[in-house]
Amino acid sequence: MQDLSLKALRSFSGVGAVDLSSPGTALLLVDMQVDCIRPHGFTIRRLSERGLTEAVAQYERQVRVAIANLARLLTRIREQKQAVIHTRAVRVGGRQPGGQERPVRTPPPDGADIIEELAPRPDEIVLSKACSGVFAGTNLDFLLRRLGITSLIVGGVVTNGCVEHGITHGHDLGYACVLVSDGSAALTDEIHQNTLERLEHRRAHVLPTDALLGMTQVAATHVLR
Repeated sequence: MQDLSLKALRSFSGVGAVDLSSPGTALLLVDMQVDCIRPHGFTIRRLSERGLTEAVAQYERQVRVAIANLARLLTRIREQKQAVIHTRAVRVGGRQPGGQERPVRTPPPDGADIIEELAPRPDEIVLSKACSGVFAGTNLDFLLRRLGITSLIVGGVVTNGCVEHGITHGHDLGYACVLVSDGSAALTDEIHQNTLERLEHRRAHVLPTDALLGMTQVAATHVLR
């Protein structure tokens, strides 16, 4: 993204401070499930069916990195006894807005399962959603407020889809969000990078895993006047 565009976006910044070890900060893992991650799942199958082999290669590379980094963060969050929330997409029938039938889509039998590398523990929250929004499609906001959560560390797939949607909605609801730059993945490297640049400072702090593991606080950004 051009430097002028970044400066224009960041001139409207305003993300709250985040205490990375506070009970008020939770880890939100978005759609790290078989259907979105594994080769036999919907996302990679769809790209492959359309002959987008380079997109498959880029996405799988990003996903491998994201899984390893989210596993590291998950270990730290569990050690600190902070909340962990997993979301997963589920399929429903019916019509789309405008009256169009939803396309028939047969997920693998394990499609909604969270991948084993990030498998939820019994005390962790798993929310199913039938739309892209982690807030619009679930009672996540209610649960976070009941738990006293005010900040979110967010990773998952895809960066420009359910992850971005969740961060934007969460920001509007007053949550201070941190997007794990190497703990999320998009269909291509370019889409991923453009989304990080679009969200940085304006809707979320965007930081890599190593930086997050070496920090205790993320300072607030402020609207320039």
